[in-house]
Amino acid sequence: MREEGALLAQARVVTAGHEALAAANGHSFNLFSILGMETDEVHTHSASLAELPNPQGSHRQGSVFVRLFAERFSIPTDGIESARIWSEGVIDKASRIDLILLIGDTCVVVENKIRAPDQCRQLERYHAYASQWPNHRVLYLTLHGDAPGDYTLGDLSADEVVCVSYENDVLGWLDDCIKEVARVPQLREILAHYQTLLRKLTGKATGELVMDLKDLLRQQQGDAYNFELAPGIARAMTALSVEKEWKFWRTLRDRLAETDARPWRMKRLDVKEAASVPLKEVDEGIIGHAHGIGNKNKWRYGWTFRIESDGDPERYRIGGHDVLLRIECDGGGWGFYGFIAVGNPATGRRLSRSEHGPLFEEWGGRLSKVEDGWRTGGDLWVAWAWPDEDVPLQKAAGWLEPAALRRLLEGKAVDALVTDVHATIDALEGAAAAPTGSDELR
Repeated sequence: MREEGALLAQARVVTAGHEALAAANGHSFNLFSILGMETDEVHTHSASLAELPNPQGSHRQGSVFVRLFAERFSIPTDGIESARIWSEGVIDKASRIDLILLIGDTCVVVENKIRAPDQCRQLERYHAYASQWPNHRVLYLTLHGDAPGDYTLGDLSADEVVCVSYENDVLGWLDDCIKEVARVPQLREILAHYQTLLRKLTGKATGELVMDLKDLLRQQQGDAYNFELAPGIARAMTALSVEKEWKFWRTLRDRLAETDARPWRMKRLDVKEAASVPLKEVDEGIIGHAHGIGNKNKWRYGWTFRIESDGDPERYRIGGHDVLLRIECDGGGWGFYGFIAVGNPATGRRLSRSEHGPLFEEWGGRLSKVEDGWRTGGDLWVAWAWPDEDVPLQKAAGWLEPAALRRLLEGKAVDALVTDVHATIDALEGAAAAPTGSDELR
């Protein structure tokens, strides 16, 4: 025990030294972090990726950045001086492409994934749009270059999508851009802030610290090496992470059901009900599996609640179907919540927008009227939102990120999520149900 304690004490000294250096160099100060915009796909990442390659952009650098972008991603540059790019491009009623770049007769569409869940056949639809041009490419951009799943590929083959990453590709492009504007201080520093943010999100900010900790593990203490203690510490870290995440979910479940002072109730679906939909309800075993490195299908677990209104028993039913509230981890390990529609007790299955479009439109409209921040357009979600304070439950290393684990230990993550969910239902209860305008729904 004393040896483990000594190793941890030495590691803390090394870590503290790097934190002090970061503070001295100003690396701890980041405008995106201060403004709470670190993971905002639309307003931070897609907006930045649309503005920089725009020859008419406010940076006033002409086609410099877009040329570097094209060279980095092997895109033809004929006509690059008149390149056009925009974000949130609407291509049909259910689809908005994060980024569309047109260079001559080449169309590049970018699906930008920081934390948003994949949508049904999303990349298939985007590829169909891009293929209207003689040359076309679909880029699937994630933090670490993850491959898309069959759910979002649809009938598209994996080799028709180019997987790119913030970790290597975007950071490398930003390096190129910063070199070009070295003598434009304000622009250079803004790019540096964005680069620092990406290094944090992708884990690259800790690279030098990792090297020093690796040297610490190499050291010999008597007849043993420090690294011989590491497996036990790693197993303990995973066990602590599973324990605290399971406590988070249990506490969240109990707190959400504490609605005695409200004119509505939340009742969690039991395991049998959830299985008939089907939905993956959380338990300790599922969390343990999600902590396993390389395990597939490790996300999309959570809790599902039926809401009962004292004032209107049919408020959360429409066209004979139930509208349920669902909270889960998505594909990136972020906690989010939203509404889903399920069949009546006779069918007991999850409904899709492609089958029941009017139902989805009706409920999406109701939510948009009572609260900002709701997103629609997914095939299986009526609408979804992220809490005001994110709940990052990703665990690529086999345990939760230290900052997330700290939040769970301090119990701060539950409060914000419960407040957000309860506020949404309070708003729905306080709003008169809008007329459906469709015989299909009633």
